[in-house]
Amino acid sequence: MVKRKIIFFSGSRAEYYIQSPILRQFQNSKKFDSYFIISGSHTSKSFGKTINFVKRDKIKIYRKIIIEITSNKNFGLGNYVLKLQKEITKIFLNLKPDLIFLTSDRFETLSVALVAHLLNIPIIHLEGGDVTEGGTLDDNSRHAITKLASLHLVTNYDSEKRVLRLGEEKNRIVNIGFPPLSKIIKNKLYSKSQIEKKINLNIDGKLIIFTYHPVPNELNSQREIFDAISFLSKKGFKFIITYPNFDPGYKNILKKIESLKHHKNVYVIKNLGQKLYFSLLNYIGKNNKGLCIGNSSSGIKETMFFNCKVINLGTRQKSRFKTKNIYECRINKKKIINLFYNIINKNIDYSKLKNPYFSSKKIQNLDRKIYKKLKNLDFKIKKITY
Repeated sequence: MVKRKIIFFSGSRAEYYIQSPILRQFQNSKKFDSYFIISGSHTSKSFGKTINFVKRDKIKIYRKIIIEITSNKNFGLGNYVLKLQKEITKIFLNLKPDLIFLTSDRFETLSVALVAHLLNIPIIHLEGGDVTEGGTLDDNSRHAITKLASLHLVTNYDSEKRVLRLGEEKNRIVNIGFPPLSKIIKNKLYSKSQIEKKINLNIDGKLIIFTYHPVPNELNSQREIFDAISFLSKKGFKFIITYPNFDPGYKNILKKIESLKHHKNVYVIKNLGQKLYFSLLNYIGKNNKGLCIGNSSSGIKETMFFNCKVINLGTRQKSRFKTKNIYECRINKKKIINLFYNIINKNIDYSKLKNPYFSSKKIQNLDRKIYKKLKNLDFKIKKITY
């Protein structure tokens, strides 16, 4: 049997977190030699050096591409992409991989996809077909990667239909559910006392997890969000605030986070890590001890599994499939506060509802399934279906 070479790339904590159950499977595969390349916020001190979470998971890293972004202006991001493409090209030409595995919708992931496309290396794309209409870079990047990819691993039925509408062949689309949810079952989560020890914080009372990523058309209204947090924290509600992605506009959010850092009930943790994050969601949801606020896709996809309420802010997750634990809210201080008080004490059991993102078995033996597809499907020549 000829082992195939596959390269996994990750430029952010979110990408790694989504792909990690599959990456681990491929690193233990008898059918593939896998190579994991990281860049972006993984190696940045400003974003908590999430490479440490990768190392803690005992995932082998083939190459670190360290490129510091010195500015959040367009030139800084453009310069980062150019340097990344230069380094990725060298690695691809040296390794000569059979496949590239890419996740989600990051702009740096699209830049890697373009290099693979130019070098005629087939792409496997995880989480295509999702939608985030709120004026971010994400939608354009995700759909562009879909059109460059040869195999699509989607996370829900709506996304499967959308990839079909984009003109991709049905036999190239595999609905595997949301990979991190399959990992939850295997992971023993932290207890309340273990959580408190990890973050050095008493979590009695109502606890709110806040993550807000930059959205270009919401820059002028961000102050409303942080004014609402300031108001609620002064009323005794505890906030755990995590850092945003380093999309254009992230430094404005970091400044606002810094302005809240010294409030009595505000605790800033750059990155929680997957197990601690899941443990907090589990504690909050199981005991009706709080909720999540923000605009992260994690709030959409994982929280229902833990019976956790979410206030989804603004337009970033517009049109993404949502479950009944998600409460939509415009970015307005008064509306955020009113909705918060309306739902904070509601005790609703969402766990009995069907979660469209959950599938415990679909990623099992994924390496074998993809190896088989490599033999039976021409990865380099796609038919046009539109």
